[in-house]
Amino acid sequence: LTCISTGGYSTHNDSIASFHSPYIKTILTLFMFIGGVSFSLIIIAVRQSWREFWRNDVFRTFVYTIGVFYVMVVAAIIYRHHYTGWQSITIDPLFHIVSAMTSTGYSAGNWEGWGILVLTLTFFMMYMGACAGSTTGGAKLDRLLYLAKNFLFVVRKYVRPRLLTSVDVNGQHINEERGSEIAAFIFIYTLLIVVGGGV
Repeated sequence: LTCISTGGYSTHNDSIASFHSPYIKTILTLFMFIGGVSFSLIIIAVRQSWREFWRNDVFRTFVYTIGVFYVMVVAAIIYRHHYTGWQSITIDPLFHIVSAMTSTGYSAGNWEGWGILVLTLTFFMMYMGACAGSTTGGAKLDRLLYLAKNFLFVVRKYVRPRLLTSVDVNGQHINEERGSEIAAFIFIYTLLIVVGGGV
């Protein structure tokens, strides 16, 4: 119940590490991932076609982001000589990444020992969050995806001033007013983190 809702509560002080079960971690990773997907997208996919998942820009970004973080965390584990078996480079890093990105907060072991790189990446994972329309925290990938696309749009506009294009997310045009609201939200969200972290 605290997994699909990305609440993260456990019946043990050591969180999920107390169970010592790769099967539990695998199941929890799957349901945390589902909890990080937009509920409206899940409903659309169930009613229409499962292909709707991969047609969604934000869902693809969610999957790709997890993949990139996974490669970096595994590299850090190997570099820091924390390889202790197949779980340490498969289930454990994936569990940690999905838990951090969905703001579930489950812990399955001493991931702090994986090094400063993983600690830094974990901060960015929590900052980014998962998809809008889910129960996760963070800035949400939808907003960050818009900012990235808008940045590329501005760069292309400077290079080719006559270029006629727009910033679209999931096939929907984001007008300037909506874009300003997203930028303002990200700015205030980031400012609160910086100020709160410095107090």
